[in-house]
Amino acid sequence: MLKYIIAALLAASGAAAHEMTPTYFDLKPSIVDSLYTTQMRVFNRRNDASFYRMEAYTEDWTPLPYASFTREFTLNYGEGIQADLYFSESDLDRIVYICSRSIRKQYNDTAITSLICSKIRKEE
Repeated sequence: MLKYIIAALLAASGAAAHEMTPTYFDLKPSIVDSLYTTQMRVFNRRNDASFYRMEAYTEDWTPLPYASFTREFTLNYGEGIQADLYFSESDLDRIVYICSRSIRKQYNDTAITSLICSKIRKEE
């Protein structure tokens, strides 16, 4: 119930977040041995933010290393980007979340940062 109240307050206050898809990602072999890749799409729906960073985490939110040409990027309002992320084969059993975070480049008391995460698709 609390999450619905918080969501309603954010919607009423005009707070917006960016978007990231897919909700559940798959890791596939890349053209380089022992590297796996996935593609994430980030879209900026915030007119008060333009700097973003990709992040990867384990189940207990420990940061994981990865490679990407779009680790940090700028998106103006209404723009989107496709980010290709690469992970070592040794991290395949540890990766659970890939996230995009808005970054404040200037101090602003009214700015709201947003963190959007996708979860790895698990075979059941």
